[in-house]
Amino acid sequence: MLKKFLLLLIALSLMFAAIVVYTSYNIWYQNNFKTLIQTVVLKENDIKFLLFTDLAGFGDRSWSVYELPVKSIITKDIKKARNKVGVVFWNYSESGNNIENPKIEIVNNRYLVFSRGGYYHSLYDIKNKKVLVNDESPWGSFLLSEEYKLLDEDDTTEDMYFYMDKWVNRNLHTKIKQMITSR
Repeated sequence: MLKKFLLLLIALSLMFAAIVVYTSYNIWYQNNFKTLIQTVVLKENDIKFLLFTDLAGFGDRSWSVYELPVKSIITKDIKKARNKVGVVFWNYSESGNNIENPKIEIVNNRYLVFSRGGYYHSLYDIKNKKVLVNDESPWGSFLLSEEYKLLDEDDTTEDMYFYMDKWVNRNLHTKIKQMITSR
């Protein structure tokens, strides 16, 4: 009798887990919009940069930056989640790391810099209309890095974030900082 009860309990637990996963996926998939979080206007060039955010997965955040004429409006296509048409650059936090304080700023009246979590993540040359530094998935790149190879099975999530931050600092933040201060 106890064995049947335990099997029933396990079956109910698995069904509940499947329902939670299914519901979570549907909530994510139905998130069909981006939210505008910042606009930066460069009047002398008659352009504006728009920073949007949306969910890129189960709680994962993504950011999209658009360049538009100052007087243009935000279209329905721009607001659609997972639509990257016309995006200057895009990136996301697959691991939920460095999601705090996302912002864009104009530096030296020439560069657009995107930062989040206290690190520079993307650099756009406004004059030449060219992305100089961007990694759409810093987490994915980190998984292929030497820093990731330093982790072992006893390391905690905090250890992993420590090494990932080292990777972001070296491969994105420092490169961008050097580029904007040397030109």
